Amino acid sequence: MVPCIVGSNPTTPANDFKNSILPYGIAVDQAASLPSPRGRGSQTGSHRQKSRRSNQGRRWGLHLVRRNHIFYFRRRWPQPLHDVGAPEFLSVSLRTEILSEAVKQSADLLTQIETGERKLTAELTRAPGSEWRTKVMIREMVRESVATMLARLEAPFDADESRAYVAGCEQKRQSVDNALRTRDWPVAADLGSSAAALAGLDEDTLALPAIAREILIKTRSLLDVALRVEDSCDDPLTLGGAVA
Repeated sequence: MVPCIVGSNPTTPANDFKNSILPYGIAVDQAASLPSPRGRGSQTGSHRQKSRRSNQGRRWGLHLVRRNHIFYFRRRWPQPLHDVGAPEFLSVSLRTEILSEAVKQSADLLTQIETGERKLTAELTRAPGSEWRTKVMIREMVRESVATMLARLEAPFDADESRAYVAGCEQKRQSVDNALRTRDWPVAADLGSSAAALAGLDEDTLALPAIAREILIKTRSLLDVALRVEDSCDDPLTLGGAVA
C-alpha cells in the first residue's frame, strides 16, 4: 500500500525536505496527537478492556505506533535538518491495520528516509555558500575590526601614524565603493579571506555575487566606523548599530 499524506502543507519550510527524501508526503503536524506508550495491561479477564486500550498506544518497533487501529510511521528528524527548518517529527499513515504489512512498509520507508537524510546532511556540510557559514564569516569580520579599533584606542597616539591610518582607510573605502559600482566581486576575496578561513569558505566562494556584495557592504560600514573612532575616540562597542 502507498502511504497517504496527513496534514501536509506545501508552504511549510520542511516541504523541500519532504520532497527530497520521499516520493510521497510526510505528515508534519501529527506528533502532538500521537499516543504515548503505555504499560502492558493485565491479561486477566477482569482487565480485558484496559488491555485493549493499552494496545492502542503500544510501540511495535521500526518507528511504528498505532492510532485508531491504523499503524503510523513516526520518527524524529535529525538535528542538522531540524536546525534548517525541518519539523521535530514526521508522521506517515501506513493505511493498514495488519502488523506484518506495517512492518514491511516501515522498513522500506526507513531505508528511503535514512538515505535521503544522509544525502541532505552531507550537502549541508559541504555547501560552501551556506547561510550559516556566511554569517560566521561576517561575525568574524566584525570581531576582527572592532578588536583593531580597541587596540588603537589603547595604544600611544602618534599623529603621523594616525594620518597614515586614516588615509589608508579612506583609500580602502574608495576601492570598496568602486568594486560595488563595477560589480568587481573578486575584490571581496581579499577583504574577507581571514574571516572566511574560519568559516570554511574558499576564495572562489567569496567571489560569488551574493556573498561578495555582503562582504563589501559590511567592509564599507566597518571602515566608516573605524574613521569615526579614529576621529572622535568613541568606543566602537557603543556603535553597535553600525557594526551589527
